[in-house]
Amino acid sequence: MSFFKVIRIIRFLRPLSMIYKNGNLALSLKALQITVPAISSLLVIVILLLVIVAIFGINLLKGRAFYCDTSNTVLSKRDVEQLIMTT
Repeated sequence: MSFFKVIRIIRFLRPLSMIYKNGNLALSLKALQITVPAISSLLVIVILLLVIVAIFGINLLKGRAFYCDTSNTVLSKRDVEQLIMTT
């Protein structure tokens, strides 16, 4: 069983040897390795800004969508109250 594990490991490392043989692919992976930390820090900043905007939006709109305008209905006031209570 140990022999099969060695074969599986070698099969796993096959794409890595192809990367090192191809210079352009190795260069692009090195560039990606350099840019990932910068992209991740930018992502943290964007997420923080979205959280701040979400907090301001919730504070600005709190309670605005929590009422019913029943002035244009043809139902009686009692029927409207029953409909509101059942939904």
